Amino acid sequence: MYQRERKRPDRAWGSSWIGGPAIERSARLSQQPLVENLEGRFLLANIHFIGNPVAVANPNGSVTVTGKLAGLGDNQNITINVAVPVTFTVDCQNPGGNIAPGQRHTGTLIGSGTFTSDKNGNVVFSVTTDAPTASPEDCPNPQWTPIIRDVTYGDVTVTAGDVSKTVQVKR
Repeated sequence: MYQRERKRPDRAWGSSWIGGPAIERSARLSQQPLVENLEGRFLLANIHFIGNPVAVANPNGSVTVTGKLAGLGDNQNITINVAVPVTFTVDCQNPGGNIAPGQRHTGTLIGSGTFTSDKNGNVVFSVTTDAPTASPEDCPNPQWTPIIRDVTYGDVTVTAGDVSKTVQVKR
């Protein structure tokens, strides 16, 4: 019967068949499935804003936020969410043209958009929020017209993935 000689008797066999898995190999093998299951963009992604986003109030009361993100992978989708606290007054105009003092409202204007990164992992975005609205209950009867005035904005929060920025609205 042929017996195999060991060239290096000071080293143990590293086989998983004899005496269990080799220590050096087990660490690498247990980490491999974790890395394989991650999306490519999370392995290299360091999403961040380039400069500060710019928020501008529109004539209808909505807010448009523009900016640039970097650190995404090639051709990756990302959703940008915008939230703007707002306070405004709703006056009521009757059919004769007279305006009755209105009610103060507070709320949050929101907007979102999904954008795809370019080949360098950058995204240029522009998201517009909803405009403030008045409900029919703001005026005494349906023949009166609600008028929104004195709109005041809080700081805009722009969120993209796990990063966010807060900026002020420019008029």
